[in-house]
Amino acid sequence: MAEASNDTRGGDFAPHAATLDGDGDENEETSEVFLSVLVHHGQVGLSFYDSKDCTLHVMPDTVDNRDLSLLDRIIQELSPRVLITSAKQERSLARFIRALGSNPDYSPEIVVYPNADFGLEVSKQRLLSAHLPFLPPSITEKDRLPYLSSCIPFDSVLMVRTIGALLKCLDRRRVGVELEESSMPVPILQFLTYSLYDLKNLSSIWNSFIIVIGSIRIGLVYHQ
Repeated sequence: MAEASNDTRGGDFAPHAATLDGDGDENEETSEVFLSVLVHHGQVGLSFYDSKDCTLHVMPDTVDNRDLSLLDRIIQELSPRVLITSAKQERSLARFIRALGSNPDYSPEIVVYPNADFGLEVSKQRLLSAHLPFLPPSITEKDRLPYLSSCIPFDSVLMVRTIGALLKCLDRRRVGVELEESSMPVPILQFLTYSLYDLKNLSSIWNSFIIVIGSIRIGLVYHQ
């Protein structure tokens, strides 16, 4: 594992409830966001944990441009304290992370884990083993899977892979349970899906994408 520091900021996204209990209103503590991200073949997958209400947010894998403008907007919106990524990364993400270091106003800590910590099966297992206080203590990992599948889009492979590294970081740092017994795991009180809510404010890349798709459809209809 390697760790470093650097930074940026994010966009027009809003948390969308998936299911669950859990109150985040009881404590007016300072929110600390831990964000895990992967980029592969023009798609961004990410998940993040908010220590204020112990919520794990997930965003389905989403297309971004070479400058990662969408990721930039998300980081501006969330201002994560820690950004977690893989030692094996695409050039666009490597450039993005280097550029964060040139921002004098905001610089999150960059945590780099081996690519193995972003393995799909490893990540699923960490998620199945996560501390979910709202579920009955007697529930087995096998029985957890249908519930988790109703909250998390497992077909978004990049996003699922980011969860594994995120949970590893949370457990190592004992986020939110620093003063508890060492046997107390970091809790997840709810899952939320982070999604676009205002199409009017989408960046030009998205508008261009919609126009191109529209043109393709028109062409197909014309040639039928």
